[in-house]
Amino acid sequence: GPGSSGGRSPASEGSTPGSARRLGLRARQLSAVAAYWKISISWVFVNKGVLSPPYHLPLLVTALQSAVALAVLAVFSRLPARQVPRLELQWGVARQMLPLGMAFAVMIACSNLCLREVEVSFYQIARSLTLFLNV
Repeated sequence: GPGSSGGRSPASEGSTPGSARRLGLRARQLSAVAAYWKISISWVFVNKGVLSPPYHLPLLVTALQSAVALAVLAVFSRLPARQVPRLELQWGVARQMLPLGMAFAVMIACSNLCLREVEVSFYQIARSLTLFLNV
């Protein structure tokens, strides 16, 4: 009749298959962000413990963490249902990326040196504010 919406009430419009798919996507995105936060904060505490006296090896810690990250990426790139592209070394691209890679390594090493000298709470706040200060 007049004024009807074809038998569909406004309340039932939110239950379409598309909205269920979007809700599932949002749930996956939120769980990915929560996992990132948890892992990130956990690594800060691990690094603080490793970088605190009697250990004084921030560059070795940086190198080991980078090697582990590369190994994890290599493993994930070889999985059948992979989300990571297959890793292939291309020397021309590697040469072009070397300055950026070195800058990144220096940034991580300086971050580890900073973490060794300050409290975790201050380090975490400073790290969180970096995004806002750079934008």
